[in-house]
Amino acid sequence: MNTADPFKEYSPNIHNIDRDVPNEVTPSPPTQTFLPPQILSIDTIKTNDTNDTSSFSLIKVEIGSNQSISLNLIPDISSNDIGLCSQLCYYGAVGDCDNRINYFDSKNSTTFEGTFKTKIINYLDNSSASALSGFDYITLGKYTLKNRPLFFLFDEIIGILNNQSAVEGVMGLGFGSQIWNQLASDGYLQVIGITLPNFICPIGSIAFGGIDLRYISNVPQNLPKIHNISTLNGTDYPTIQVNVIWVSLGSFSTEFFTKLGANKTSDGNWIVPNPVDITLDVTTDSGPIIGITITSFLTCNTNNPNNASRTIGIAERSEEFCPIPGHTGMPPVQPQTTVLPKPIPTYPPPQILALNTFSQSNQSQSLEYLFQIQIGSNLSQMLNIMPDTCVNDFGMCSELCYQSTTGSCNNRRHIFDSKNSSSFSPNDSKGSINYLDGSFANGSFGNDFIILDNFGFATKFSFLLFSQINGALQAESNVEGVMGLGLSSQIWDQLASKGYDQAIGIAFPNYPCPVGSIAFGGIDPRFSKNPNQTFSIPTLNDSTYPIIQTIAIWVNNTPLDFPVINAIISTNYNKVSLGNYSTEFFKALGANKTNDGNWVVPNPVNFNFAINKAKHNIEIAERNSFCPISTPTGTPPVQPQTTILPKPIQTFPPPQIIDLNRFKTDNQSSEFLFQVQIGSNASLNIMPDTCVNDIGICSELCYQSTTGSCNNRQHIFDSKNSSSFSQNGTKGSINYLDGSFANGIFGNDFIILDNFGFANKFSFLLFSQINGALQAESAVEGIMGLGLSSQIWSQLASKGYDQAIGFALPNSVCDFGSIAFGGIDSKFSNSSNNVFNIPTLNDSTYPKIEIVTIWVNRTLLDFPVINAILSTNYNKVSLGNYSTEFFKALGAKKVKEGWVVPNPVDISFDLLTDSGQIIQATIPSNLTCIMVQGQCITVFDDSFVPSNSILLGIPFIQVKFYYIIIYN
Repeated sequence: MNTADPFKEYSPNIHNIDRDVPNEVTPSPPTQTFLPPQILSIDTIKTNDTNDTSSFSLIKVEIGSNQSISLNLIPDISSNDIGLCSQLCYYGAVGDCDNRINYFDSKNSTTFEGTFKTKIINYLDNSSASALSGFDYITLGKYTLKNRPLFFLFDEIIGILNNQSAVEGVMGLGFGSQIWNQLASDGYLQVIGITLPNFICPIGSIAFGGIDLRYISNVPQNLPKIHNISTLNGTDYPTIQVNVIWVSLGSFSTEFFTKLGANKTSDGNWIVPNPVDITLDVTTDSGPIIGITITSFLTCNTNNPNNASRTIGIAERSEEFCPIPGHTGMPPVQPQTTVLPKPIPTYPPPQILALNTFSQSNQSQSLEYLFQIQIGSNLSQMLNIMPDTCVNDFGMCSELCYQSTTGSCNNRRHIFDSKNSSSFSPNDSKGSINYLDGSFANGSFGNDFIILDNFGFATKFSFLLFSQINGALQAESNVEGVMGLGLSSQIWDQLASKGYDQAIGIAFPNYPCPVGSIAFGGIDPRFSKNPNQTFSIPTLNDSTYPIIQTIAIWVNNTPLDFPVINAIISTNYNKVSLGNYSTEFFKALGANKTNDGNWVVPNPVNFNFAINKAKHNIEIAERNSFCPISTPTGTPPVQPQTTILPKPIQTFPPPQIIDLNRFKTDNQSSEFLFQVQIGSNASLNIMPDTCVNDIGICSELCYQSTTGSCNNRQHIFDSKNSSSFSQNGTKGSINYLDGSFANGIFGNDFIILDNFGFANKFSFLLFSQINGALQAESAVEGIMGLGLSSQIWSQLASKGYDQAIGFALPNSVCDFGSIAFGGIDSKFSNSSNNVFNIPTLNDSTYPKIEIVTIWVNRTLLDFPVINAILSTNYNKVSLGNYSTEFFKALGAKKVKEGWVVPNPVDISFDLLTDSGQIIQATIPSNLTCIMVQGQCITVFDDSFVPSNSILLGIPFIQVKFYYIIIYN
């Protein structure tokens, strides 16, 4: 054996690898502790390919969710990217890699996420590869990186790499590689130790997070000698400075190969007549110069890049150790035994949401168990969601479905309106979801954030915006979305990305407790009799369903003669189906099938179960009698609607209250206006309008206009006189329900209510032309849209105010009223604590409610339930398509001025509150008509109303009640 010393030392000092720069004066900081390194073997692989006679030092890793295939990768400290042979390259026409044994197929990994970005990767041997990028997990032995790194899937390989059939990928370990941050985030030292195979031992090792001490020469037994060589700054490669190059025959200053007597061959290689020792002098970070000698028979060395201090650490290699029998005669050590066990992970407490019981209004009277989440950026878009372990996709009721004529979801109380979420992004792909109960939904996919209570995930979810629902799901009006929790669902990666355990615990409501819970990231220990005692039931391999094996089924202590049965666990299906095994089962029960297809079955046993993605099993625990709400024993079940726990009462600052004043217009009608300041200098009289979303104001554009002008206004907003105004140059128009419309240009400026200013600018239309009745209403200098998609709601929330606006319109008793931004004006309310909540229907603009019945002088009109739009702008009440029957009941006749009634009578509207109570709003007879030339012209008309609704204008809002629009 050649015993040449591989180090030529000049008074060297010995330093620990954990220390960057020794300093005997300054005290060292506290030693940071790290997890022990993850050690993989580096194997020498030589292929049988006649075109590839070289050997390679490769490590074996697993990519993605399919752990059955391992890839042999080259660890490359001179590149930064992870490149993989893939199905794109395997089936490619040029530069293909179909000479590889294995390749990564992204279609077979449920955790892969493509970014569809391309890149050219260049290697130092002049090979290159074109590739598409994507994210997926990487497993090093038994260690899986916590976060998914960015991969590049080769689709074309050029150069030497194309022929290297043993190489199935390249792991870049340069200083720009992702591996360094991955190690740090997982609690490992930012050090990678590499011991390449050599002629003595064909197996080396790579240590992620430290060094493999077995390969370091340690005689006598003390701390190993680690020499740190500083790398140069500004380079992705581990680059060091070589001071002197030595050849064993002496020092040379001329061309290296000439002095070696080397000749260059036609294939670019150099041939030397005799191998000689080559020594390189380098300076360590502590000062001493060491000589690194490549002996005449040794052609490789060991490197240990450390990203934290940007140094190369080298140590003398032991020639006494090899994990397999070799020249030393050492006993074999299996490479796989060098992988240290993964430390037991710790997770944050799970995110626990209430599972509430809802009763369906259909004849089946079935129950649904739903939890509430926020979709997108809009705090008001809270939906009741059903968990479903038998699908992978997430689907929700949306504006597409609400507007649909068939299979619609307009029977839902809440929908997700993508236009109202600033974080929503469509992906323009259509799809469908099929559910196990036979229901299905069509729609378009989009992406947005999901918030569980106050917890938000790191990345957006992809979900289907329902445009059409078919089957039982259509009638389940309480279900506003279905979250797929199947084994290929997005939720698992989302939980992992936030550091949570990939487990979801479910405790369903039962009798007498109508409230359960769903725990994202673990279990809810409150529902478990012993949280430390869980039974793990292995799941079978399936990409969607959590399937377990049922060994036996017992009926009244009698086992049925069934084989082992696969059973799907479903949180959506409201029965237990025996499928092909039903006949024997019901026979054993002595059950009879009824005319409606139902069977009488025993009561289910109460269990609390968890689906565990990481462990691939179902865990069940015995359930206790815990209930989050008070349920005295022996009492009948609590009604479903009372099971939804109220949210904590939120406190808000007092509302901003502005006077509403009565103004007479040019056409002698009354308008109710409040005063605001626009920009830095203009105060305008503004009309509140609950039936539009935009703000429009009279401006210099309209004042100068020759047609449809607003030069009959006393005040206008002149944008040139406001230092805070910014124009966006977009033209637009606003249509009002009275038939008026306005054109103009959009701009942005601040709005001040009395002395209160909002945090952000409002966008509004600067009128350039006004048409219709609005043109004659000279007192109206602007209209503030307070529709349900108006800017005012987010502006109120941004200042911490309640998303509510209260109206007290001037009436026959008082010429003054008020508008309260952020609450109610208690001066106009007999009792601010006695508020009747009337649910609004799903509409992105109008505050729309249901009218149960209409009474004419105590006579009930034979109308169906009617949708009614509340308008603070329209000065009449329009019955729209219901006008004919209404005016017939009044005995009214139509004249030029409107409808004449022989005798004014009381008109009453029955409204259904959310508590089930019916309240009645009555327009008294003395306010139902206006006397014109001795005729009683009613305040009702037959104007067109959108959405087959009626329009409840000012005469309705003026009487009896104080009205509040609550956005949330």
